[in-house]
Amino acid sequence: MGTVRWAAAGSNWHQSAVDLTTSTGGFFLDNANNTDLLQTVMDDVDTRYEVSYRRTSELLDGRFHKIEVKLARTDLRVDTREGYFAVPDEASLTEADMAALRALNMKPLPQAFDFEAKAFWFREQRKESQYSIVFDVPVSHLTAKAEPELKRHAFHAILFADVKNANGEIISRFSKDVPSEVSDEYLPQVQTDRLTFERSMLLPAEARYVETVVVDSEGKRSSVKVFPLPTREAGSLSMSDIVLAKRIDTLEGAADATDPFQFNGKRVVPSLAQTVTANQKLLAFAFVYPNPKSAEKLGLTIRCLRDAKLMADRTASNLPQPDASGRVPVLIDVTAIPGAYTVMIKAMQGSDSIERALTYSVLAK
Repeated sequence: MGTVRWAAAGSNWHQSAVDLTTSTGGFFLDNANNTDLLQTVMDDVDTRYEVSYRRTSELLDGRFHKIEVKLARTDLRVDTREGYFAVPDEASLTEADMAALRALNMKPLPQAFDFEAKAFWFREQRKESQYSIVFDVPVSHLTAKAEPELKRHAFHAILFADVKNANGEIISRFSKDVPSEVSDEYLPQVQTDRLTFERSMLLPAEARYVETVVVDSEGKRSSVKVFPLPTREAGSLSMSDIVLAKRIDTLEGAADATDPFQFNGKRVVPSLAQTVTANQKLLAFAFVYPNPKSAEKLGLTIRCLRDAKLMADRTASNLPQPDASGRVPVLIDVTAIPGAYTVMIKAMQGSDSIERALTYSVLAK
């Protein structure tokens, strides 16, 4: 997580258990010493019949399908699920997944609070493209539930994303359940932070757009953002999207080879802000992927424009060798005085060249 004081803690297991049992057609035994409830269980075992059916639609679009069973006899009782979400591997759905899918099934889509989400393209690998989906949520937009007897406040965020093809079918999905408890003395500081999370994934060419959800569990609110996936042409010489970075942290522990924000013992903390305040330290970050079959040296030109006027134009030729995965990282300190900026990075190798651009604005304090 991209916020120092955001600590994982136990979630409300009791309510989760009640929600799980009732939504799947069961009932919750709150006290195992209650013999009447146990007798009910034994009676059900002796008199229960199961009925199942195969759904007619195979479209795995995440929609909720309501189930209703009507009985011709009045002396029978039926227990059934409320319905099901049409998703791949439905059996793996968690309560966090279902909370987010419920938000995606609302009409109109909920917009209870603001958050940022974006997908960055990094490279093509084995006919799939590597993306990273990033969430940036102001902690102040989440409900802080007071627990005065413990002198703390509780937050609980659920982050969810699914990737769909042009037919609206889910290709991939993930969720992150983030409960947290914060001492009252640290609450003002935490509420100035931003909750940052990113997940890397390999996606096929048919992937078209992303649905992202943030659920504020304590406030029983949610917000949804839907956006297209960026598409890039990948040639023999390639370059990732340029990412605006808040900072570079020292990586603790072994690097995750699947995470494009980790390299050389460091971790980039991305920023999704399109507008930043003056004098804020900023970095532009990208990877260049040279053609391993070419003997030509890799070169870079970096240009920076402010309010459409050229501020800097540099050429770099003594670049490091690619790492074991074929990447050359590029980190650039960028100016943060008021204005509208465009940063352009162009890579050259022999007759091949590729260019990416990043735009952002800086406001006066």
